[in-house]
Amino acid sequence: MPETAHPTGTFATHREDRWWHYPASILFILSGFVFYATFRILEAQFLGAQFIIDGGSSAVVAATGSAAGYHYLSPFGTPDLTFLVPPFLLSIPFFGQFLANPAAVILPFPAGFRFTCYYYRKAYYRAFVARPAACGTEAWKGREYQGEKRLMIFQNIHRYFLYAALVITVFLAYDAARSIYTPHGWYLGIGSVIMVVNVALLTGYTLGCHSLRHLTGGRLDCYSCDAVSMSQHGIWSGLSKLNTKHGFWAMASLFSVALTDLYIRWVGAHPGITHVLGVPV
Repeated sequence: MPETAHPTGTFATHREDRWWHYPASILFILSGFVFYATFRILEAQFLGAQFIIDGGSSAVVAATGSAAGYHYLSPFGTPDLTFLVPPFLLSIPFFGQFLANPAAVILPFPAGFRFTCYYYRKAYYRAFVARPAACGTEAWKGREYQGEKRLMIFQNIHRYFLYAALVITVFLAYDAARSIYTPHGWYLGIGSVIMVVNVALLTGYTLGCHSLRHLTGGRLDCYSCDAVSMSQHGIWSGLSKLNTKHGFWAMASLFSVALTDLYIRWVGAHPGITHVLGVPV
């Protein structure tokens, strides 16, 4: 039978299934996270919202009758690199105040890591501009797919964002441990559990990175030539197992970062209720 004419229109395709559900959901999720992160930065900038809350503060003691003992630091505010900002930049009106915000200084690094990630490239190419819309989908017929050419060639700096992401993950692990062994003693709260889970998901996402696999062993031509290459092959194999679920780690860690910050923000706004959400140990 002769092939039928290709349908016309921007998203025209011969597929009859609802292939657009997945890219549409990614569009919604990524847009929502960008909106929330932007809101939190502006909230800290203009309303003085804090990314760290401490159960031993005088305000919490007055609200609860005793120091609750918790010590939580949002992933949006760690590590605090504002001390690296030159003083003359801090003196610039508005712009200096923006640079004094820990989130404004640190978030561009994990954001850059995710934006240039191989999984997210596929996700937002399909979700935001439908180039390509999905595997096996002939949308935008007649337009050449450019990939990482021209404007998007900067995606190649992903490896350097990886280095920053590894360092940030170490800081987040420290913050999670500090939420249990707090300045006020040992304390186990819901926030601590959420922070630990967040670090676990971020670790799976970061260690499953395609660039990290390449650095550890993917660039080798021989895995059995010597003891070092054999060790690298073992590391590469372990990271490859994480990489097979890279999409899961990417989206799960995105949700966990937002949930961790949202919970810490909520506890900071309701200090009087924290005595039922954690216990000294």
